[in-house]
Amino acid sequence: LLARELSARFERRVRTNFKLSGMPVLRRLAEFDFEAAPEVPRRQIEELATLRFLANGENVLFLGPCGVGKTHLATGLAVQALELGHRVYFTSLHDLVTKMANARMRQRLDRLMWVIHRADLWVLDELGFLPLQAEDATFLFELVNKRYQSKKSTIITSNKTFARWTDIFPDPVLATALLDRLLHYAHTV
Repeated sequence: LLARELSARFERRVRTNFKLSGMPVLRRLAEFDFEAAPEVPRRQIEELATLRFLANGENVLFLGPCGVGKTHLATGLAVQALELGHRVYFTSLHDLVTKMANARMRQRLDRLMWVIHRADLWVLDELGFLPLQAEDATFLFELVNKRYQSKKSTIITSNKTFARWTDIFPDPVLATALLDRLLHYAHTV
């Protein structure tokens, strides 16, 4: 009976955490087709799957063109973290910009900052698909900086190389400072 109860609680916790995380779909690393994406370093992904990066407060950055599985890999790592009881917050850059605009209108940016900072793992998907306005770029920097200081892990997927992140941010100094925080403790795939 006790084993059944523990199993049922675990499944409920994973389902609830998945709903609260904001992840669009449930994708597992075991479902990733390494044969279809031979440029993805399997050993590095297997190392990341241990989630040591999360325990160490390290970041993971998936860079590459569209359609190579960056979001699948990020989601797979996030699902593993959820299943081990970690809080995860998942958002695309577009959704984050929308949430920032809504929070700014209601004067609740501090609440949004708290919600994302509180997560053990934050996944920011699709960085690079749209340029940021100055106030959104500043908020993103402050969030990354706060997570960096707290040694909380962030996963970012982007279709832009680091050199092209100045296309996303209106201020190249801000882009450089953000990269400095992200790359100090990071794994780049």
